[in-house]
Amino acid sequence: MKRVQTILSVLMLGSLLASCSYQNANTIEQPDVRKNNKTVYGVSPDSAAAQLKQNWPDKEGVAQRAEDIRLKLLSEKGSTHN
Repeated sequence: MKRVQTILSVLMLGSLLASCSYQNANTIEQPDVRKNNKTVYGVSPDSAAAQLKQNWPDKEGVAQRAEDIRLKLLSEKGSTHN
């Protein structure tokens, strides 16, 4: 029994050590086709992407419906959310 535990311990330790670097070979070098696209990356590396700045008008009743759903979900017994 002690021998089986020792063998299993060694196998588990070996698999843990082997799994630490399994992603090292899982890489691929490929060109970024959108490298200079300001819509995707913004005007500089520190700025927000232009696509995040787009706003669309809200449809009528969506905000009220979302509030109704939130109240229905949070008003059940045992709910811990505020």
